[in-house]
Amino acid sequence: MRCRRSFLIAPLLLLSALVLAPVLTFAEIFGDVYGGVAMPMDTQTTFDGVKLGEKSPYKDSFVFGGRVGYYFERASWVGLALDASYFKADINLSNGAEHDVIPVSALLMVRAPLGATAEFPHGRVQPYLGIGPSFVYSQSDIGTTDDTSFNIGFDVHLGLTYMFTRNIGILGEYRFTYVKPSYELNGVAVEPNFSVNHLALGIALRF
Repeated sequence: MRCRRSFLIAPLLLLSALVLAPVLTFAEIFGDVYGGVAMPMDTQTTFDGVKLGEKSPYKDSFVFGGRVGYYFERASWVGLALDASYFKADINLSNGAEHDVIPVSALLMVRAPLGATAEFPHGRVQPYLGIGPSFVYSQSDIGTTDDTSFNIGFDVHLGLTYMFTRNIGILGEYRFTYVKPSYELNGVAVEPNFSVNHLALGIALRF
């Protein structure tokens, strides 16, 4: 119950900060939408506290999501963001478990404003890094049994934004997410490891 409360409260607190801080600090607001491929790494799974010797194979999946945030006006290379996305982490075996994963991440954003001009005061080319904790909801389905889990994970984004105009651009990024959920399936405690590499393209909006 405490984990579920943290899962709900922490993103709400960050969202409040995202809404109020631009008013107080005159920050540059941004919004990104993206889609691409999620590539879970083959990792070991624990059953009732016993870790399997062989790694569980996973299928590649699509990923899509978006984020909103702001960069501070006085330190335009630093910002905060709230990122939400969806992907799958299905076992690549016949009758293997299927997993839906929804991370909601609180990110510290750092960018390099390259090629700054009067038209592009924050740079036309913007390499960026986003890093922070993620609050992850996931569901596991196998046969007629399913269970859900709320957990704290880790999220890092490394990308590049190119602005066509002062307000519209494109982005490409590499992302790594990690979470270790816990499920009870058919009376067995199951703990997989979701270590996932992502590649995505998207649209960047600046205001």
